[in-house]
Amino acid sequence: MIGPLREPTNLVAVRDGSGVRLTWQDNTSKEGWYNVLSVLAHPDGGGSVLSSTDLPPNTTEFVAQGGAPGTTVYYFVTACANVPGYGKSCSPGATSQRFTF
Repeated sequence: MIGPLREPTNLVAVRDGSGVRLTWQDNTSKEGWYNVLSVLAHPDGGGSVLSSTDLPPNTTEFVAQGGAPGTTVYYFVTACANVPGYGKSCSPGATSQRFTF
């Protein structure tokens, strides 16, 4: 058993060129990878996935793609692992502030 996956904390998101530099605190030693999800916000309150990127364990920084001009994007970071007998499992995610490009 890998033990509990703790969610990353202190997620900071700062514009970096046409994208967003994400940094966070790694709070677990049991992750198999981190996942960064970029979600395009829709005017009706829904959203759609722009990208999903898996990063190596112990990663604490990533530059995510931005959106097209006039679009709003949120970023989510989760710690993930393959749990024997259960498959893929991810921690609750840390969520960035919204970015309008």
